[in-house]
Amino acid sequence: MSGRPLVDREISAWIESEAPDRAPDRLRQAIRSEVAQEPQERGSAVFPRAVFAREHRFAAQAVGAAGVAVILLVIGIVAGTFLGGGQRVIEPAPSASPPRSSPSPSVQASAAPSPVPTPVGAVLAPGAFVTVAFAPHLRLTVPDGWVKTDDRPLGMRISPPGAGWLRQGNGGLPAVIFDGIGAYSRPVAGPPDGGTLPVTGVGASAKDLADWLSTRPQLTSTKPTKVTLAGTTAYELDFTLSPAAGGLCGIPCVNLLNSADGSASYQFGIEGDWKVRAFLLEAPDGTTMMITLDDVDGNGFDQELRAAQPVLDSIQFVP
Repeated sequence: MSGRPLVDREISAWIESEAPDRAPDRLRQAIRSEVAQEPQERGSAVFPRAVFAREHRFAAQAVGAAGVAVILLVIGIVAGTFLGGGQRVIEPAPSASPPRSSPSPSVQASAAPSPVPTPVGAVLAPGAFVTVAFAPHLRLTVPDGWVKTDDRPLGMRISPPGAGWLRQGNGGLPAVIFDGIGAYSRPVAGPPDGGTLPVTGVGASAKDLADWLSTRPQLTSTKPTKVTLAGTTAYELDFTLSPAAGGLCGIPCVNLLNSADGSASYQFGIEGDWKVRAFLLEAPDGTTMMITLDDVDGNGFDQELRAAQPVLDSIQFVP
């Protein structure tokens, strides 16, 4: 009985004497190099998507005869801003697991099903709600189960229960975006490569931007039509990617609109089969806005539009 505690103390003393008190210099240098090479969030970051947070994980394993010491360094780069269409969910990298013995012939091994991504945010009570940070403030009425995934001064997003989703194709850390309704304040024409400077020669009025979007070579678009939304005239158009769209993201994609303040807040772009119904309008204070219905997986656009139409029809500007 006395021999076991002695062995434990000897192992503990060995670990304490052998384990480094900080990450090895080569690991620290590797992390600095990786972070320096990683495309950083330009107040917003990687085009074209809603980016709210980004994590970079680096791990090194030190293996000894008495056990395994694992160093896990987590660097969280919080954008504080967003791009494009929807709530971004960072999917965790698979963790290392110890080897397992093969099952006996009498045991049938089966893989656990992958969880279906779901929007992350505040679940809204059915009825009316008013945006808190987004301005000009909007009042919307939603059915049960809708989720507010973001509410910031220049952008707002909500998603329905069971929202379709798209896993983004730009490489790097996996991210998921969701169907929903978005609102963007003070957009300007953005270059297709994701640059933050506005395209020269394009006006910033609702009509200017609607006309410009409808003629973008990278889009297949309807012509803008005048409708009424939020009690004011809006220019409605539907668009999706055309075969001319580039592959900057690993799949076809294009940046479309940036926020007026350049490097901060948002860039709006679409990828893959993403379909959009967009409304360009001026708020009572003269602010240009875009409100969108986003079908990010391009599956069931008409059904999603019917389900979202009452929410769109409920939108009002409030002081």
